[in-house]
Amino acid sequence: MIFVDINTFYYASDGGVKTFYDAKIEWFKKHPEHQYILVFPGPRLKVEKLAPNVHKVQVFGVKGIIGKNRLLMADYWKVLKLVRKVKPDVVEVGDPLLTPFFAIFARRLGAIKGVLYSFHHSNPLHTYVYPWAYGEKSNIFKRFVAWLSTTAYLFSHLHIPYSMVASQTLKQTLGKMGIKNIEVKPFGVQDIFLNHSRIRASGEKRLLFAGRLEHEKGIYLLKKVIPRLLEIDGVHITVMGKGAHENFFKTFKHPCFQYLGYIEDRNKVESIYRQNSIFLAPGPFETFGIGVLEAMANGMIIVGPNQGGTGEILAAMNSPFIFAAHNVDAFYETILKALDSDLEQESNRSIKKSKDFNTWEIAIGQMIDFYIQKGGGTPKVVKQSQAKKKVNEQESPDFAA
Repeated sequence: MIFVDINTFYYASDGGVKTFYDAKIEWFKKHPEHQYILVFPGPRLKVEKLAPNVHKVQVFGVKGIIGKNRLLMADYWKVLKLVRKVKPDVVEVGDPLLTPFFAIFARRLGAIKGVLYSFHHSNPLHTYVYPWAYGEKSNIFKRFVAWLSTTAYLFSHLHIPYSMVASQTLKQTLGKMGIKNIEVKPFGVQDIFLNHSRIRASGEKRLLFAGRLEHEKGIYLLKKVIPRLLEIDGVHITVMGKGAHENFFKTFKHPCFQYLGYIEDRNKVESIYRQNSIFLAPGPFETFGIGVLEAMANGMIIVGPNQGGTGEILAAMNSPFIFAAHNVDAFYETILKALDSDLEQESNRSIKKSKDFNTWEIAIGQMIDFYIQKGGGTPKVVKQSQAKKKVNEQESPDFAA
């Protein structure tokens, strides 16, 4: 079968979106019976062949509209030509901006005849739009923009036949908005985090935050608790990531604090996880929490809010380290509680809970099997042993033409 994913956020992505699509790419490399094309914006048209059956296609995007380093996909004409040419069996929309409207238009033109899905990687209305529109500086213009955004979002996603999410929390939120036909397929965890897991010892006081340094990740909480935590003897704090608030961490000086910036190498990331004992996850808007799951698999203790995907994972394991979202004092007190806990026992609980989730190989395989079923094909059960399957050298079509 032929699969096409379209996501304007893959370009310059350094978080869960990149992890998800990179895992998909690796899965398809090992399954040459399928063809996979990932379409995202770039400075110019570019086709990159990663395997005989796997391609990345960049189409022109406009810089500066959705962020300093991000591109908004603009050349949907090229995307339309692509889907007409390859005739995909499954098209997955991965962003809530212009791509859903393109997909609806292309479907009505008959260019998309296969299964059309929207994968909801975030909840943009509750994460970005509503806090901006209804916050302290709310005004009639912002509220009108919020109404317009909600109308456009619902229109586009109510006209896409199927949706997929990674958590029950997001499914419930979207369901309340009227979106139907939502399938839950949890994300996976990379083997390296579980294979190199370490049981933490009581008395360890090494704290880690890893993620985008943006407001929706709860960075405002992190910035307030770090100075207080560093007053405690033996506490060391590491921050890893980049984003709008990175200058605060670059300029913050303390002998027991280090800022590492963004690290792409997954082996290096795992090594840093293993060096630390408590993972700080203050973001209330996580739709799943890939970093949280990786940290658990590695044996870390998680401190997270009572909202979002992180809250869902922690509640399922009856974690004692859940705090009231957005509350600085509650966050601080819960970190102290984690520092004083039996880290060995809690570390074992984290590893055990992480095993409720699959590796990326299996998680992606289950998603693909579901798509195949919807497309009228026969799914193939994905087993761990299939991860070693070699890709043959059969050539696939040239999309550059």
